[in-house]
Amino acid sequence: MIPSSKKNSRPNILLNELDQMLDKAGICFSRYADDMMILCNSKYAAERVLKRVTLFVEETLFLKVNQEKTKIGKASPEMKFLGFGFTNEADDKNWPWRPKDGKWFSVVHQKAIKKLKDAAKKTLNRKGSNGIERVTVALANKLRGWVNYFQGGISDPLRKTLDGWLRRHIRQLYWKTWKTMENRIKWFRKLWPTWGAPPTREDYAYGSNRYWRMSKTHQIHIALSNRTLADLGWSWISLFDY
Repeated sequence: MIPSSKKNSRPNILLNELDQMLDKAGICFSRYADDMMILCNSKYAAERVLKRVTLFVEETLFLKVNQEKTKIGKASPEMKFLGFGFTNEADDKNWPWRPKDGKWFSVVHQKAIKKLKDAAKKTLNRKGSNGIERVTVALANKLRGWVNYFQGGISDPLRKTLDGWLRRHIRQLYWKTWKTMENRIKWFRKLWPTWGAPPTREDYAYGSNRYWRMSKTHQIHIALSNRTLADLGWSWISLFDY
């Protein structure tokens, strides 16, 4: 259950009185600014607490509860609170550090994942208009803040999926930045490992302008390997210690 108050000229410090009321009643809750989640054992209990909280907020604190955002629901990955969803399905593969006792814990909500991808796409735009070095710094700052915020809510499969998606966008950026076939061959010769011969002009005659498709080719993965991208200063989720 998430009661949410509309913006009001009265200071949010008034909500401390709501915290005290809930503590005194022995009701479990979590609040950040005017966003609050109250935990109940049943739908009936949630309805009863919602009426009590609404009455207190509107008639004692003289604030307005946003009825559109306030709802009663079960804990689930779809339930969103401050960017988190919730699950009790811990296992060794996806959550090796989580206790296997059936307790609920926080996970990254799908909307938060989409928001990160949208921001990363904007940073890793195909033109690289701000210069490659600035783009690497901007992406690192975005990812560092995201990882620090969600921390243990990031499962191993999600981390792996996001890492692959980010690196593919980085390779796409390079492919677009190199522009001409001659420039691409030059960079391939420069980045190609010593154990093999770089691709020739004929190898990439079919390249055309399908940047996203080309970013997944075997040749680009060799020239711009994960290690090479890291040496060039790029970041992805797994490179941050959390």
